[in-house]
Amino acid sequence: KLLAVQESSSRSMEKQIDKKITWVIKNFSSLQSKNIFYSDEFVVGGCRWRLLAFPKGYNEANHLSLYLDVADSRLLPLGWKIHAIFSLTVVNK
Repeated sequence: KLLAVQESSSRSMEKQIDKKITWVIKNFSSLQSKNIFYSDEFVVGGCRWRLLAFPKGYNEANHLSLYLDVADSRLLPLGWKIHAIFSLTVVNK
């Protein structure tokens, strides 16, 4: 679940968008050989996002590490910012 609040630089208005994304990872055990893999990109609040997964953990061995990432951060203007409130739920089926 992702709630993105983007502040307008020309006005003090805030726009809130609430969206639920489901990322199904098939054959997760076969991905253990990878250091990192990415979800497909998705748009919330006019921003392109993706999820990153580190099946071997990130600076913490034997853990699964998940992160929310701005997919096009290098293309954004200097000083750009967005406030995002999100939660990640892992379901093992």
